[in-house]
Amino acid sequence: MMSPSASVRELRLLIADDDPGTVRFLMQILKGLGKIHFTTDPTQVVDMAQSLQPDLILLDVEMPGLDGIHICSQIKQDPAFEDVPILFVTSHDHVEVETRALRAGAIDFIAKPPNPLVVRARVGNYLSLKQRTDQLRRLTTTDGLTGVANRRAFDRMSTTIRQSVTLSRPQADYLRQE
Repeated sequence: MMSPSASVRELRLLIADDDPGTVRFLMQILKGLGKIHFTTDPTQVVDMAQSLQPDLILLDVEMPGLDGIHICSQIKQDPAFEDVPILFVTSHDHVEVETRALRAGAIDFIAKPPNPLVVRARVGNYLSLKQRTDQLRRLTTTDGLTGVANRRAFDRMSTTIRQSVTLSRPQADYLRQE
C-alpha cells in the first residue's frame, strides 16, 4: 500500500508572459512555492504545459502572435488539465476580456502591475486547492486496501481514450473486419 507521503512531489508552476521583466518579477514573488518554469514565447506554452504537467499556470492575456485566451482554451481541451488553475496576469479591466477568459477555462486574474502580497496569497490558495483536488482524485480512484486502481479509475481512463481516439468511418469499418 502506498503511503500518503510517497505521492508527494514538488509543485510545478508555469509562467507565460512575453515581458521578461514581468516573468522575473513573478518568479521572485513566487520563489519557494514550487519549481518555476517560464517562457516568453507564446508558441511554446501548450507544449510546455503538456510536457511539464504544471500544477498552476500564470498566463498573459496579450502576447505577440497568439492570444492568451486562445492558449488557455487549447490547454483546457486536454482532460489532463481540467483541474489545473490558470490565472491571467493582465492590465485589462474590461468585462468582455475577463468573461472570455473565464469561459475559456481561467480561474482568476492578477492585475498588472502585480502586487506581491496578493499574487503570493492567490497562487498559494490555488496551489493548496489543487493539492486537495489531486488528493481527492487519488482517494476516489484507488482502492484503499490494495492501492490498486479501482473501477472509477478505469472508467475515467476509458473516457479519456475515447475522447482522444477518433476513427474515420473507413478506418472503423476496416478494424471491424479483422
